[in-house]
Amino acid sequence: MTQASPRLLLKGGNGFLFSNPHGDITQPREGEGLYWEDTRHLSRYTLSPWPYRFALVEAETPEPFRARFEFVVNRPPESPLHVIRERVLGPDLLETFRVLNPEDIQTSLVLRLVFRADFADIFEVRGMVPPRRRVPHTELSGGAVLFSRTGDDGVLRWTRLTFNPLPNRLNRARVVWDLYLPARSEIVLSARVESGTGEPPREQRLAPLDSVVDEIRRIRSSQRGAWGRVEGEGPLADWTHHATEDLLTLLIQVDGLAVPAAGLPWYATLFGRDSLIVGLQTVHLNPRLSMEILQALGNHMGRRYDPFRAEEPGKILHELNRGELAVSGATPYGPYYGTVDATALFLCLFHEAYRWTADLVFCRALYPFGKGAAHHLIEQLHGPMGFLNYVGGDPPALRHQGWKDGEVGILQPDGRQPEPPVAPCEAQGYAFWGLRGLAEVARALGEDEDAAAWTAEAEALRARFHPAFWMPEEETYAIALDGRGERIALVASNPGHLLMCGLLTQTQADRVADRLFVEDLQSGWGIRTLSARVPYYDPNSYHHGSVWPHDTSLVAFGLARSSRSSEASHLFENLLAAATSFPRTRLPELFGGQRRKGDAPVRVSQACDLQAWASGVPLLATRALLGMEADAGAETLRLRPYLPSALSPFRLGPLRVGASRIEIQAQGQGEDSEVRVRTLSGPELALV
Repeated sequence: MTQASPRLLLKGGNGFLFSNPHGDITQPREGEGLYWEDTRHLSRYTLSPWPYRFALVEAETPEPFRARFEFVVNRPPESPLHVIRERVLGPDLLETFRVLNPEDIQTSLVLRLVFRADFADIFEVRGMVPPRRRVPHTELSGGAVLFSRTGDDGVLRWTRLTFNPLPNRLNRARVVWDLYLPARSEIVLSARVESGTGEPPREQRLAPLDSVVDEIRRIRSSQRGAWGRVEGEGPLADWTHHATEDLLTLLIQVDGLAVPAAGLPWYATLFGRDSLIVGLQTVHLNPRLSMEILQALGNHMGRRYDPFRAEEPGKILHELNRGELAVSGATPYGPYYGTVDATALFLCLFHEAYRWTADLVFCRALYPFGKGAAHHLIEQLHGPMGFLNYVGGDPPALRHQGWKDGEVGILQPDGRQPEPPVAPCEAQGYAFWGLRGLAEVARALGEDEDAAAWTAEAEALRARFHPAFWMPEEETYAIALDGRGERIALVASNPGHLLMCGLLTQTQADRVADRLFVEDLQSGWGIRTLSARVPYYDPNSYHHGSVWPHDTSLVAFGLARSSRSSEASHLFENLLAAATSFPRTRLPELFGGQRRKGDAPVRVSQACDLQAWASGVPLLATRALLGMEADAGAETLRLRPYLPSALSPFRLGPLRVGASRIEIQAQGQGEDSEVRVRTLSGPELALV
């Protein structure tokens, strides 16, 4: 999908609005629309002063859910009029249109609002499946317009527009107000767009826009209160503040649980791998978010063997889509389980949530899901390859199912598709960490027999990993094994993920770390996804040489865990330098380019501007730079700080470690970094 011009994006609740810079929806083929639960509920929505045109004076989005547009209506020989359009996207879309006559004479204006609902599925909008023509039922009642359609999934989806005051003319596609404005006067009009499934509720009075804004701010403030914060005069405070706000914006409700959507505009739903990585990036700042992610994914854990959805018992989903095509089974995404690593990452985050909270009530409730996930991993590890692997499928299923997913995520050095099944190296590291971590949780719950079994499986995986994946000529691990068990001999960023997993010996970790800092993997902004020596390397491609901030952040976290704090600090400095080149220091999903004096990172057209695991990067930095590891059950906190000068000093807190609430003051640089810990409440922690 190409984007011919800039777009304006608002996010509210489980919906988002993608419009042109004037706030109108005019190009549905370019993806514009009002979306809710993976369905487009408005495919056209335009405001115009008939028979004139608006001239845009100013447009701003002061908050992620709110926009304001100021227009002038030039009407020669008459004096111009001003129109201020304000909108808020919460549970519903609310708008006010203020028409101002600044002159000393009375005048008139005809204002039209044109609308259409196509109920297109998100996969049709994204071009993944051919679009269908849908003709919704339209009903006019009491000055309201109701569009509705029952899909092939048997679900009734509806969109209702209501107006105040009632328009002078109304039909199935537009409303018209005939406005008469006395001298120096203004008229305020309102519109509301509701979206939903099932029988529409009774119409309610249009709420004042200001009261809706206040309620959204109250909810966000409550959510913000659960996060540890960074305070200080350096750039880290601003970087983490913006990142936290972006994650608050991305929160959606799934079965009553608040979890991050993967990204906007096209991934406004629950993803397994993405949300779990966000949990790993933020668990020290907000363990409640990680716990809700785990619960939501556990609730949708695979229960049967279904090749169409790639579902297997104990498997964690890749994507949960609630549009018509997914729910009806026309696509496999309702939910889809085509991911090789989310199940292992589920156990990794389970372990981290336990380490930071020691919440045995939560752990006991989640443990059946943990056992299910472990049994799924072990079934794969006992298969012919002996490693986690995927076969892949035909579109719209995914051919490649590691984090470099899609059609060409992992190729042979000559550009051919590898023979399946494919076993990515980093997935084996996640499996080791997850099984060892679950064993620790099991011991805390008194499940010693399980703990011994999970530990034995992890150690058996460790024993066979190195000889299978090691490339001595490159001094690093292969990106993956192919279906013949042969190494796919590419140098890539993937082995860097192993550094955080505990799978490698210190010697092995040092060799991987050294290889990551050879010039062919270093962009100056972060780690390249693929070596510049590979024939099809492209620094501005999706997976073949670009920089993915979350990828580099996990590598840096692993370096900090592997006693390579100096290199970890260096990578986060690089990422900060890249972030300052983008508005609001917001790192996009990915970017390209080579860092040279005066150059900036290159924006990649496919990249989401607002992506959850890119937002998590500066939040993970606060943990990695402090070398922070918790053992809440033992009331212990380990700190090994190594701060870059650009990010020192700062104060971090309040943080939850078990029953304790603490605040950390960090200052200094490099090996001279130092921290002070202040207990705000609860028992004093033992500091290591």
